[in-house]
Amino acid sequence: MALGWTKTAGLVYCEWCPRRSVDLREFPQQLVQPEDGEALDFVGDLVNPEVTDIEFSKWKSSALGNVSRGDLFQLVVKTASESQRAESGSYSSAIQFKHLERAGRAILGWPKSFVALAETIVPKQGKAGASLKEQSLWRLGHDPTLNADVRRQIKAMHRTSRNRSVATHSYARVDGRSLPSVSHPHAPLRSPQVELQRLIGDYPFRYLEGDIETKIKVLRNIHEVQAMSLSLGLPVFDLYELYTEGLLPELQANLTDCGFPEPSHQAEVSALEVIDAIPSRGSPCGANVASLRFAMDLQLAVPWSSIFTAISNGKITMSRGRPSRRGTVHDLYPDDFATVASVLDDPRNQYLPSSLSLTQSELAMSMGKSISMAARFVKLTGIANGLTLGRIREERQKWITSFELRILSQRREIESVEMIKVLHGANVPYRDLKGIFLWARADAMERLRLQCSEA
Repeated sequence: MALGWTKTAGLVYCEWCPRRSVDLREFPQQLVQPEDGEALDFVGDLVNPEVTDIEFSKWKSSALGNVSRGDLFQLVVKTASESQRAESGSYSSAIQFKHLERAGRAILGWPKSFVALAETIVPKQGKAGASLKEQSLWRLGHDPTLNADVRRQIKAMHRTSRNRSVATHSYARVDGRSLPSVSHPHAPLRSPQVELQRLIGDYPFRYLEGDIETKIKVLRNIHEVQAMSLSLGLPVFDLYELYTEGLLPELQANLTDCGFPEPSHQAEVSALEVIDAIPSRGSPCGANVASLRFAMDLQLAVPWSSIFTAISNGKITMSRGRPSRRGTVHDLYPDDFATVASVLDDPRNQYLPSSLSLTQSELAMSMGKSISMAARFVKLTGIANGLTLGRIREERQKWITSFELRILSQRREIESVEMIKVLHGANVPYRDLKGIFLWARADAMERLRLQCSEA
């Protein structure tokens, strides 16, 4: 028997310490009227030495199939203890049967039943936005007495539960005080987990239907979304736009688990399938599609769904260049400048709010350039302490980079060297830092006779 117990004539002996025994007949117990007999039978079979491991295997779920009976018993006891503590406000050495039943059901229906129990338990003296140390069942993910795989699963369930709680609930303060904004226009973007915990800690927090800022903060905490963002080389907010347009069904299971609605429709071909169909052609010329979009879309308002749809229906064609290690989108080059320009020139509404905060990595993805170039752009424009989409839009009204000018000059077939000579000869104001130049946009565009969409 895994737990090391044997029973003889009403006495229970511990095989680890044979001299110690307990006569259960000396400790009469109250009769129990179980509400969930199956769950209580499961808990009983965990410690019943007459139930063999083979007989006990009927209880095991696939998710906990490799966890021993001893580890399962520890998990049941800990779960029941936390459940009881949350209800009574203090720990007790004696666990009530109803909490053993709850714990048994939570383990039998793992992981959904455990999550359901955890989400209904709020510490008596705490609050819904309590820190991890104040939360009940979720603290078990950091309990060293539990099986390591069990702790890992609890942590993963907790992350999903937190994301879902922010993405799906709407609260209002009961004391009448005004709610703070989700973002401050000059507040630096903190780590995704810090941002999410701030929202939870501000409980009841501000949440509005369609509040894209809150949704993006949740999305940044979802591992699969982060991984796809790095793989494609697209910011999280652009991934979400693709998802809502039905172009990223690969994320649907993860996002719906976290409380996001399914897309209203599904595209015939996903964005990943569109990319996979693009041929490799060595070293294509010109700018990659991300840099081209940045140069021609001053407001960063042309959605990526429009670009992928245009590729899918054959309106524009792309070639795949050598891997840039910045994401797949940065490796795609248009075969014809004019057809891509026609898509990017198409005016449309801004689908992202100006208050949306960005990281320098997300800015680099939007530029189609390296993080170091994005960092120099931020430093030259002085927006490091408040990197929001609105401030980027404001600074781009004033300044334009050399790589944008080179892209826009392709239409008029102006050579790069000639372009720089014209700008310097006209004394166009500029700023420079370690190889990146920002030119006064209006003067530079006028001197080079260029036009740029401000969609």
